[in-house]
Amino acid sequence: MTRKNVLSILCFALVFALLFAAADSLLHREEEYSATWKRIRKGDVPQVLILGNSHAFCSFVPEMIETALGLDTALLATSGLNSAGTADSFQAALSKGKPEMIIVETNAYSFDYDATALYHKGTALSNINGMPGMINRIRSAYHEFGYESIPQGAFQLLRADLMWKRWRGGETATAEDGSSLLGWHATGSFDAVQTQQQAEAMWQESLQTGLNAREKWQFDERNLDEFHRLMRLAQTHGVKVVLAKAPTTAAGQYGCDWLNYLQLIAKEYDVFLGLHDFHLDIAQMDLHVEDFYDSSHLSRSGAARFTRAFCAWLAEITGRKAEWKQALYAGERVESLSDGLWRYTVESTGANAEYRFMLDGETVQDWSSANSAELALNPAEASRLSVDIRQGNAQSSIAFMTPNTCVL
Repeated sequence: MTRKNVLSILCFALVFALLFAAADSLLHREEEYSATWKRIRKGDVPQVLILGNSHAFCSFVPEMIETALGLDTALLATSGLNSAGTADSFQAALSKGKPEMIIVETNAYSFDYDATALYHKGTALSNINGMPGMINRIRSAYHEFGYESIPQGAFQLLRADLMWKRWRGGETATAEDGSSLLGWHATGSFDAVQTQQQAEAMWQESLQTGLNAREKWQFDERNLDEFHRLMRLAQTHGVKVVLAKAPTTAAGQYGCDWLNYLQLIAKEYDVFLGLHDFHLDIAQMDLHVEDFYDSSHLSRSGAARFTRAFCAWLAEITGRKAEWKQALYAGERVESLSDGLWRYTVESTGANAEYRFMLDGETVQDWSSANSAELALNPAEASRLSVDIRQGNAQSSIAFMTPNTCVL
């Protein structure tokens, strides 16, 4: 390679970095970054990071893990994030500090790297722009563009709903009760007992066939490479790894061989603690169709049921004790009253719990045994309301959400 070629490459890299920095400063606001990235950018890295795509952020309630197991836990997941973006998020977090454990929701590895829909590739950009350090962002941008689909990835830089949000504004359509309408909610019914039985049968069949996943499941090689990269990062930095698959309403478990194969790979690394497919517990978790936002994603009530089961499993494999006697978030509901009022009710486990409702950080209903508050607050803005729950010396806080919580 000639000197001229080297200079050309360096100039291209410099121009790209400057353009990327300009776009970042002009088109994104600090308040649009996730709360977890805001913490990490300040060097405050949680003990536990939950990684993955929409299946991760719709399934886990970090506050429940923190209350039950005493682990400072935060979500670092983005809708449509692929296997490379998952590893990039972890690597970017490591540049600021080291978590004790990562929980990886496995759906980030269930689709072909370059087959990710245009929508998914676009939504991952908000994750990139929250990362600390230009090097982290450039690396992740390169991965999200895709090795073979740079035009497809570059096209996403023009998405108005992502890049021009700073000036665009606009409102989300709402139902009569004020809850957001996104047009794709779980409907009908499903038999959780039958679903669990089918999942167990398919899991056992997978084990009996010798985990021949290489023949039965066509992995994209880059997914495997990115999974190894994530595991190597964890191994190098001494971070424990837990893998979990969140449940769906689907009866068929097409991914049993795929999950078993991921488990075989993970076992090559001594930081791996365990993998569990929670489809195998879908009936025990007492999940109903209303606990799903759509056929693939849990609603907030479903996430509470799932997280409780997850905490019990995590306590088992880590030797921790799950403090179920403490008051834990267990769900919520919003009811439309007359004269523009709505009743916000939070459900919790544990006896003799007390509640405090906070609107924009100000107390609107002080500590009492009343677990509901009547407010002139449209549920479309429910995230402005938070609820503190305490029982004895244990206390947790959670932002209130509308019934339709999985906003993708």
